[in-house]
Amino acid sequence: MNRLLTLPTWQIFVFFLLPSFFPDSLRGVLIAVWQIIALVWLFYFATSLYEKLPQGHDLNIKTFHYNFVFVVLSLVANLIFFDGALVIDQDNYKIYGWWLAIILPWSFYLMYCFFVFIPCFLAKSIATIEQHEVVSFDAYSKDMFLLFFFPVGVWFIHPRVQKIFSSTSSVS
Repeated sequence: MNRLLTLPTWQIFVFFLLPSFFPDSLRGVLIAVWQIIALVWLFYFATSLYEKLPQGHDLNIKTFHYNFVFVVLSLVANLIFFDGALVIDQDNYKIYGWWLAIILPWSFYLMYCFFVFIPCFLAKSIATIEQHEVVSFDAYSKDMFLLFFFPVGVWFIHPRVQKIFSSTSSVS
């Protein structure tokens, strides 16, 4: 599995751009398969980075696991209950009734996990490993920003990840 983290940057970039080239007739199934592979890669990436962190770091892998599982279960629930497209707007919000009291906070927390917590965990892990000490937000904010613009950020982050995983020794 370590091979996934040391693939050439262009291969990772192409893999994450693939869904935009799927034909419409196969798009649903292929995107679901692609999402599963991407989520497995993301989970493996984060847990592998965590194993390389130096002693005294302040990252919690259990919190990452909780938030990651929350994202996965939310995606599955969205596919099952809402056919993959939950749309709430001014025309249809009354249909959901009291469920909105659950759906809205759930959706906000899902967005926090996926767009803030997971990129922050990955960026801080990379910066902590590279600097061999606990880092402040200033040290990893650029990486977090690049992860927001995934897969373009791969061109800048993945070479550093390759460098981290090309050595077989653990920092801790």
